[in-house]
Amino acid sequence: AILLASYNNASYLEEQIASITAQTWRDWHLYIQDDRSQDATVAVAEACRVRDPDRITILENQVNLGARGNFSRLLDRVDASYLMCCDGDDVWDARKVELSLALMRRYERRFGATSPLLLHTDLVVVDRELRAQAPSFWQYQGRHPRHTLSFRRNLISNAIAGCTVMLNRPLRERALPIPASAVMHDWWLALVASAFGHIIYLAQATVRYRQHGGNAVGAQRWGAWRACAGARGLLRGDSHYFQAVDRVVLQGRAFLARYGGALTPAARRLVSGVAWPARHRISRYWHLQTCRLYKHNLLSTLGFVLLFCVAHRRHPLPGRRGG
Repeated sequence: AILLASYNNASYLEEQIASITAQTWRDWHLYIQDDRSQDATVAVAEACRVRDPDRITILENQVNLGARGNFSRLLDRVDASYLMCCDGDDVWDARKVELSLALMRRYERRFGATSPLLLHTDLVVVDRELRAQAPSFWQYQGRHPRHTLSFRRNLISNAIAGCTVMLNRPLRERALPIPASAVMHDWWLALVASAFGHIIYLAQATVRYRQHGGNAVGAQRWGAWRACAGARGLLRGDSHYFQAVDRVVLQGRAFLARYGGALTPAARRLVSGVAWPARHRISRYWHLQTCRLYKHNLLSTLGFVLLFCVAHRRHPLPGRRGG
């Protein structure tokens, strides 16, 4: 099952659906769920469905749910042996399904068919007209896919592009329902997969990741300029940075509430120190250091440490004054 969460994608949706119908692997069904678009997205989707009614189903939300909510509801509504997430403004490589499925099945043979598995791939960053801006999204953002294999890193940082993922049924069953406090659906899936199963990456770009100014997340090049911009934002006290740490904390709480009893004592301690930060700043720093909770590069890690240990005070332990 291919799960396409659409919102105001009328200009690009037909091209994306054409890239799906051109897949070398033919055994798929496309579910398009629109999130109350204000443009002609639904009409474009319906025209594509009429041309291929046996393999395209259109669903609609009664209220706008946002990107996380739209994908979460799709995952709730659709069950299949394998599910792939898809954005309405990208373009897929013709072998995306074939290559992803082959690698997924190889790792199922290795780890067992009941192991929760999440697979993701690289992307080509392109502009509105599909002109290449960067051949590798991973390099563009200064991240290495091996970072996504670690539960420790996934606890505080997400390096997985949700529009590239494939998950198997055991992961869907283990991860659902995705809580409202999850930062994004792909981040929650990565947490569950790295805690109870495995994350796999295909070191090949299978998606042309279109940047047009209206992306829900989008791609930002990592480098000195971005690091300096982040430092300036921290010094100004921009709420965006504080809210980002808040979301990590609240997501950690939801994960601990759902899976705390199934975690090892070490993993439970790891999550607890993030979900319920200690009162004292030194204790927070000590937890990050002793548990080796690092982001994908030094500067990002330093920024997170600063916010978590010094600035974060919005979710203190119950009954205690925040540090």
